[in-house]
Order: sequence, then C-alpha cells, then structure tokens
Amino acid sequence: MKPYEKYKSTSIPWLPQVPEHWHEQPLRRLLQPVSIKNRPEMTLLSVERERGVIIRDREDTKSNHNFIPDDLSGYKFVQKDQFVINKMKAWQGSYGLSPIDGIVSPAYFVFDLLIEDKTFFSKAIRSKSYVPFFTSASDGIRVGQWDLDMDRMKNILFYIPPISESKQITRYLNWKVSQIVRLIKSKQKQIKLLEEQKRAVINNAVTRGINPDVELKESDVTWNKMIPLDWQVERIINNISFHKSGAWGSNSKNDEYDATCIRVADFDFKHHRILDKEYTIRNYTQTELSEKVLHINDLLIEKSGGGEKQPVGRVVLYDKDIFALCANFIDFIRPQHTVNPKYLEYLLSAMYYVGINYYYFNQTTGIQNLNVKGYLREKAAFPLIEEQNEIVNYIDKKFMELDVTIDAIKQEIALLQEYKISLISNVVTGQIDVRHIAVPETESIIIEDEEDEEEERIINEEVDADAY
Repeated sequence: MKPYEKYKSTSIPWLPQVPEHWHEQPLRRLLQPVSIKNRPEMTLLSVERERGVIIRDREDTKSNHNFIPDDLSGYKFVQKDQFVINKMKAWQGSYGLSPIDGIVSPAYFVFDLLIEDKTFFSKAIRSKSYVPFFTSASDGIRVGQWDLDMDRMKNILFYIPPISESKQITRYLNWKVSQIVRLIKSKQKQIKLLEEQKRAVINNAVTRGINPDVELKESDVTWNKMIPLDWQVERIINNISFHKSGAWGSNSKNDEYDATCIRVADFDFKHHRILDKEYTIRNYTQTELSEKVLHINDLLIEKSGGGEKQPVGRVVLYDKDIFALCANFIDFIRPQHTVNPKYLEYLLSAMYYVGINYYYFNQTTGIQNLNVKGYLREKAAFPLIEEQNEIVNYIDKKFMELDVTIDAIKQEIALLQEYKISLISNVVTGQIDVRHIAVPETESIIIEDEEDEEEERIINEEVDADAY
C-alpha cells in the first residue's frame, strides 16, 4: 500500500501530515450540542472505550458503571447516529455514535453530527490518531477520570476527505478489518481447543492413569466406572486432614493482626494456582490467625458465588510462601501426607469438569453455595503415591507443552490487534491511499455453517466497532 502523492503539514505532533486535498474543520462546526430529557422509558445506554455506545444492562452489578437511580427522567435522550461523549473518560476514547435511540447519564455530552459521512467520522474519531486530541483537551481531577473541557474539545481539528473517498475508505476498512477479526476469532478458537485439551489430559490421567495398556476393572465411582486394576476406591474426605471455611475479617488496621487475604479473584484457574499479584490485606482476630492460616499445598475451593458459566467448585493449589488466610467465599482443604496435593487438585478439577459439583449446590438469593462436606464425600479412585507423582509430572509436562503453543497464538493475536488498530488509524488519516484498491461487493463476513451464525454476528459488530 502506498501513501498519497501530496501532503500538507500540520502542527500536531502525533499527526504531522495529512493529504493535501483533505480539508479540516474544528469540531465546533461538526457537532451541535443537544440536551433532551424526560424520556425514562427509553433503553439505557453507556459508553465504553473498546465498543463505543452500548446498551447497558440494568441488572449488571459487576461492570465498572456508576449507580443507576430509580428516577431516570434527568437522563439525556440520544437518537441513533448522534455523537455521545463520556466526558470523564474521553481521554481514553470513551465516545462514539449511538447505534440506537436511548438515554445516557446526564454527565455525558450529546451532539447532533453535522457531517455527511457519519460512518467515516465514527471510524476516524475513534482511531488512535484522534484519541490524543481528547486527552489534550481534558484535565486530570482524580485517578482514572479527567474532565473534558468543552471549549478545548470544540477546537479539535478533524480532517475530511471528499465524500467519494471517505466512502471508499469505509468500504476498504470494513473488508480488511473483517478479515483480521475473522483470523483473530480463528486463533481464539484454537486456544479454546487447546484449553479443552488440557481438561482431557487431566480427566484421562486421573481416571485411567498414563499407561494406555493398563488392565481395568469396574468401580462404584459414579463418574468413573472403569479404573486401573490396582487403584483403590475411597471417599475423597478420607484423604484430607480437614477442610475449613476462610474468613473475610475487617478493614486493615496496620497492626499485628493484619494479614494477606486470598480471594477468588486471585485464582489462576487455567494454571491451577494462585496469581502473582498484589493481594488484599485484611485484619483478623487472634483465633482466626491461629486456626485459618494457609499452608503451602493447601487446596482452595470456591464454595460461594459463581454463576451460570462459571459455577462454584473450581479449585486451585495454594503454592505461595506467604502468611495468608483465604476469604469467606473459599474453603481451604489440607491433604494428608499419603496423597500428592497436586494430584488431589487435579482430581477435584476433573470432577468439576464433568459437573459433579452441581449435585451439591444450595442456591439462595442468586448466589451458588457448594456443600463442600458433601462434595468431599464423593468416591474417587486413587493410585499409590508413587503413581500419583508420575501422573502429576505427566500432566505438568503436557501443560507446559500446551502453554507454549497457547502463548505463541496469543502473541499472534496481539500482533493482529496492533495491526488492525494501526491500519485503521493510517487509513482514516490518509497515511495510506486506498482510493484505487478493489473492494469486494460484500462488506460483511458470510459464514456458511449455521453453527457459526453467532460468530458472524460478533465479527460484524467488531468490524463496526471501529478503531478498538
């Protein structure tokens, strides 16, 4: 791809030149402020950096949104294709065209867009070349929030190509970005399959061992009817010293009763361990500190919380040499010395993957609670400790091999994401000339397999999500 033949200079450090024939307009000539209220029945919208204007889930309490009041009459009415800015996060790129009619926070700015090619405006203004304009027009007031100054924002210059050229740019980007997004989705599917392969490795190893020629016998384990001949069926609880609930404690007081608190948010479920990060500090009673301190090789099982896609029962190995307790939504399990703790963790993970945890749910007020005592009374097949050690080493080795492949694919995805962002930015600012590039008639991804209809919808949404 080639640049334009002639450019003109700008005084903008991050955008030093634009095509000579493009004209510039300050945003004050392209944006007309609008403030219509008293439409509380309309769809509630929000603005995010990555996706622009989106429908806001009124029931979602986990997203990083402000509180939703009961009375929405003060919220601003937004029409389709109006431009909306989250003025506290515009410096991050939290703005965009609304895809539907709705209402937004009264703290947002809403504008009519006075430009013929609104699609080009959307792609350009949300590109990485224009976000710095909004950063420079904002003043920091606290961490994560800078207040956008309306007057300075109105002086931001926007560079506009001829209408036929802007439409060609839009067609080209829809085509190229859809290709990149489909390739990214394909690689994400590869990662998903590799993660599923990890589960298969665990399941096969803790149910049949690692010798493919081993002789099998019938068992009364509900989820594992055929086991190696020399394995013994026992209740899991017979292989642990005890299990106890964690404690949340109180706010840190910076005294001798402060301790690290491991939460479910600190679990690295994909690697069956605790994340390396800054942990929460809580204050505990003397009794809690004497009875609930974690030991290396304890197992931590999520017993409360969860959800439809990630039900409770997930387990990790505590592998940190840190004076710590675990939070009250967690039970810690201390294995006996006659069992390899990591083998027991893999065994409990295999049970989770096949859904044995579902039989021990007590769900109240939307929160799943796992009956850990009952769960640990489930039967499982145990080899001798020597074979447990071999199985753990086998699983760990397979995981290392799979993780190398997964990390390589993730790096490829990161490069594709960077390329997509740079391509959009270079095209919408005229650093690349796409006027004479032939673009196929269809601008969307057509996927023949009916099972991939949802993927097609996601891809086309991402094509329209512009720069991010």
